[in-house]
Amino acid sequence: MLAPAQGGANAGHTIYDEAGTKYKLHLIPSGVLNKNAHNVVGNGVVVHLPSMFEEIETLLGQGVDIAGRLLLSDRAHLLFDLHKARPAPAPAPPRARAAAA
Repeated sequence: MLAPAQGGANAGHTIYDEAGTKYKLHLIPSGVLNKNAHNVVGNGVVVHLPSMFEEIETLLGQGVDIAGRLLLSDRAHLLFDLHKARPAPAPAPPRARAAAA
């Protein structure tokens, strides 16, 4: 069983199998390439769901069968595109910062 417990889509690795097939993994544990391994995306992992679904589709297209072997913790941190699109708050004006100090 492989179970990453922290990190997010900015992490990742590229793996080559014996035939030279290239697999790019960011959110999905590398254990999916082992047909006998069960994989859990743990509770400390930040998961951008659209990216995870894209990664799963890519793996399926490469012939990797993940059915029943990939679990997502119910405590993983889920992100959607709307979270990325939210603007950052504007900085406080200089007077407000000085008064707060």
